[in-house]
Amino acid sequence: LAETIEDINGKIDYLETGEPYLQSVPEDRAFAVAKSYLKLMGDCYFEKADYDAALRSYETTIGKYQENADETNAKLAVVYSSAGYCHARLDNPEKATEYLNRAAGIYEQLGEDSYYPYASLAHMYLAYAYSKMSPPDEEQSMFNAEKSFAYYHNLSWIDNMDIEYVTNCKVVMSEVYANLYPDAGDGEFENWCSKNIWTKAGNFRFKIQ
Repeated sequence: LAETIEDINGKIDYLETGEPYLQSVPEDRAFAVAKSYLKLMGDCYFEKADYDAALRSYETTIGKYQENADETNAKLAVVYSSAGYCHARLDNPEKATEYLNRAAGIYEQLGEDSYYPYASLAHMYLAYAYSKMSPPDEEQSMFNAEKSFAYYHNLSWIDNMDIEYVTNCKVVMSEVYANLYPDAGDGEFENWCSKNIWTKAGNFRFKIQ
């Protein structure tokens, strides 16, 4: 984690002191304030891997968007994506794929490359969620992993693959691999990645069609 758990807990304590303020926000600003506050609270819990608490905040945020008929918003897509990943972590892969496919659909509608990193993340989470199905859905999991890498690889304003992104991909894909192939031996993951996902030079194999 970039921050310590103590740092994150401090943020949560600070945010909780603002809850009474939410009750006095003028009606014309209530939606904007509430959705920002709830998402930020969810993000704090997400960072400390408290997925139950994060999900409660995210789903309340989603409800605020739906109350205001604001369901094609890029910011909502971010919340859908985070909520979907929480569901996957909590062993609710069906609900996870529902939220994550909504997020991916919004990004596809928006169609701008500035949203590609977020679309990439949604598809990476989808790869993980499909690998958690019973039985694991290998076809959908790999399809979404490939699409995730394709979105990132096609960013016109990034010359080289971001090292942190590649590292995070490897972490998530190692879990996807373990879910898809629980009987695989040690050391096979890197060979599988080289064959199916990235080249020895570190570049991803896929491009958006």
